[in-house]
Formats: sequence, C-alpha cells, structure tokens
Amino acid sequence: MAIPLADDAREAGGDGLRDLLVATFRRVMRLYFREVERLGDPPGPEVRGRVFVANHTNALIDPILVITDAACPISPVAKSTLWDVPGLRWLLERAGAVPIVRRVDAPDKASAANADAFGKIAEHLGGGGNILIFPRARATASRTSSRCARAQRA
Repeated sequence: MAIPLADDAREAGGDGLRDLLVATFRRVMRLYFREVERLGDPPGPEVRGRVFVANHTNALIDPILVITDAACPISPVAKSTLWDVPGLRWLLERAGAVPIVRRVDAPDKASAANADAFGKIAEHLGGGGNILIFPRARATASRTSSRCARAQRA
C-alpha cells in the first residue's frame, strides 16, 4: 500500500496544491477561530523529524488547526475509516495523511495490519519529515493504572 506523506507531494511536484490547500484552510481557521491561544511558538519551516502529539475531541478541525498553524509540513496519522468518507479521501491524500487501522474498527485485524504504515512513518521521520498523532484519550482509571504498571515492568 503506497502511503503518501506531506514531503512526498513536494518531491513529486505536487507542492503547489498542498500549499494552496493549507493556505486556504489557514484563512478559514482564522475566520472560524478569531483567537487561537497557544503555549510557545509554532514550529518554523526548519523543524524536521518530529512527532507532534495533540489532544482533540473527535473533530476534523483539530488536525487542520495544527497543520495550518505550523510553518513546517506535517503528515497527520488518522483512523482508516476516514478514507471511506466521500471527498475526504482526496483531501487526506493531499494532506499526506497516513491511515491506521484501529482494533475498534476491525476487531479481527491481523497484528501486522499496520506494519507498512509504521514502516513508512519511520522512514518519513528518519528523512526529516514530521508526523501528527492524536492518541485516544478515553481511558478509565483501571485501564490507565494497568498501562502504567505494564510500562513500569518493561
């Protein structure tokens, strides 16, 4: 499965379309959000090989806000079911988004189902690309305690 990432579009000469989309969404975000409060400075164009981690409330606006606020290209990682939404697939591919198959969406998925995606992400990061992830924040106290205990044993 070929996974396009933000810098792949630039190398293939598709830089202009992605830049146009980011500029357009940047203007829309400034109309929608008159003020955006952030801690620290947004990453500049020289930022490379980083994993951006953010929280969100299941909205497509959150990754758009992060991507349009940063001057560096960022490839978001998103649940694979978003590629089934008409029109959204085209936009996700232009953004260089990476589809991840979640167990909640495919309970019987093979454990290696995302191996290609993670390999491509690692290669992208190693080459200086940036990735945006939104870890799931739905955890109960017992699940969180269990995860912490497993992490301490490792």
